[in-house]
Amino acid sequence: MEDIPVTKPFFPEEDIRSLTEDFKAILKSGRLIQGPYSEKFERLLQESVGVKHVISVNTCTTALSICTNYFGAKNSEVIVPSATFIATPNSVLFSGGKPVFAEIKEDDLCLDPEDVSKKITKKTKAIITVHLVGSVSKRVTELKKLASDHKIPLIEDCAHAFGSTFDGLIPGSIGDAGCFSFYPTKTITTGLGGAITTNDEKLITFAKSLRNHGAGETLWEIVNLGNDWTLMEVNCALGIYQLKRLNEFVKIRQNIAQQYLAKLKGISGVNALSFTGNTNWNVYRFPVLLDKSINQQTFLKNLKTKYKIGATRIYIPCHLQPFYRSVFGHKTGELPITEDLMSRAICLPVFPQMTSAQVDYVCEALETEMASL
Repeated sequence: MEDIPVTKPFFPEEDIRSLTEDFKAILKSGRLIQGPYSEKFERLLQESVGVKHVISVNTCTTALSICTNYFGAKNSEVIVPSATFIATPNSVLFSGGKPVFAEIKEDDLCLDPEDVSKKITKKTKAIITVHLVGSVSKRVTELKKLASDHKIPLIEDCAHAFGSTFDGLIPGSIGDAGCFSFYPTKTITTGLGGAITTNDEKLITFAKSLRNHGAGETLWEIVNLGNDWTLMEVNCALGIYQLKRLNEFVKIRQNIAQQYLAKLKGISGVNALSFTGNTNWNVYRFPVLLDKSINQQTFLKNLKTKYKIGATRIYIPCHLQPFYRSVFGHKTGELPITEDLMSRAICLPVFPQMTSAQVDYVCEALETEMASL
């Protein structure tokens, strides 16, 4: 069996041929940013998420930074999960604020409202909930009410969640703002790219200014501290074609998940999480929990070296990253649930080109490796 990566972007030959012509048209037009492809991509995102406003930006980190800036994080606090990519808390720092880490729940790997409630203070300016591995928070409406009761905004980090829903709710349309990523590992990609979704027109006006160096009505008049955060036309063209494939990609991923679930039942020591059978989950990643007796890193190393399988952990908890330890003094034991889950969860390969034979091989490798322990 050839190497099996944990994920891989997919561009059908038909789309590659059409994209080549679009790229030629963009280059010939001389309009490389904020042109018709950007407008169309943003319109399609708006329709897909079901919000009034969308703005594309160069990364999800930018989207989060703009939102935390807009909602007043400077010299204040923003509650975030530690079980997330480092960009989530970093965006708070970029806005001059302090991230306050809260626990997650095992059944969805998303923020625990009870722990969030304990950490809300007079300094709290926002809550960021992360729909980790595409699992939409089962308590997102509870988080929304909690935020509303305290008159603070709820920001959704939807980097993993495009294509997922929960009880009819679409990520990016639930809170006050949604932040998306279109990095190469995501369910759809623009290469590099991100977006903000919201019903708040003032946020969009602010975001348009910040992504263009803080410009006012023109670039000659700078009214905010901004940066060069515009998404290029070629990226948006790629996103348009990927959007057309979203439902197709998600269905393939969900079929792979069902194959995993059927085969994992007979493998002791490898446990599927409760949300993995949810038909509205986009299967951005397929995480499983190892028994506590198994060393996560050794297990992952063995899958790679013995079987050429590119499984991975989800994340190292942000509060345990060297930077956050040294700057803020965070220590092991602060978030025991997060620390336990992130030390045992591994993500199995999932990508649209993955074959049933590859799924079988991954499961056979898991069974063989477990039998050797």
